[in-house]
Amino acid sequence: MTKRLITLARITAIRQGIPEDLLLGIMKIETTYRTIFHRTAENILTITGAVLCRLFRFKMKNYTIGCCQVGIASILSYFNHAYYGHSKRIAHIKFVWIRHLLYAMTARGSIEICAWKLTETYLSAMYKSKDTSDAYREIGYRYNGTFSYGIMLDNICLAFRRDGTNFTWKY
Repeated sequence: MTKRLITLARITAIRQGIPEDLLLGIMKIETTYRTIFHRTAENILTITGAVLCRLFRFKMKNYTIGCCQVGIASILSYFNHAYYGHSKRIAHIKFVWIRHLLYAMTARGSIEICAWKLTETYLSAMYKSKDTSDAYREIGYRYNGTFSYGIMLDNICLAFRRDGTNFTWKY
C-alpha cells in the first residue's frame, strides 16, 4: 500500500468519523489477499456482467470490487440506486450505474464507499461492545461474514494503535 493510499484512507476516515486504524486494517486485509491481478480480473468480470445485465437482462453476480472489496449491492446503495442487501445476484443495471461501478473500482471510490459502509456498523458495534477489541471483531464479522476476519482485523488494528504513526503492517 502506498503512502498516497494511506493518506487518502486517513482523510476519508476522519471525514466519516471512524477510526483510521479500522479503515486501514480492512484495506490491509483486502489488498494482502487480493492482488492487483485478482482485482483486475474482478473488474473485467464486473463490467462485462453489468453490460450483459443491461443489454440482455442476465442477472449479474454480486461481486466485491476495489481495494476494499465492496460488494456491488453496497455500491448501488451508496449511490441511492437500488437496495439489494446481501443478494447473490443483481437483477437490473442502468447504464449510468456502470459509471458508478467504474468509480468504485478506483482506490478513492473503494475507500469512500467502504468508509460510508463502516460508519453505521462502527457506531452500533461501539454502542453494544464493552471494549474496542470486541467492537472491531464485531465489525470484521459484519464486513466479511466470518469470525476469523474479525479476529484478524482486531489484531491488525491493535498493532496500528500500538505502533502509532510508524505502522509497519506486521501483526
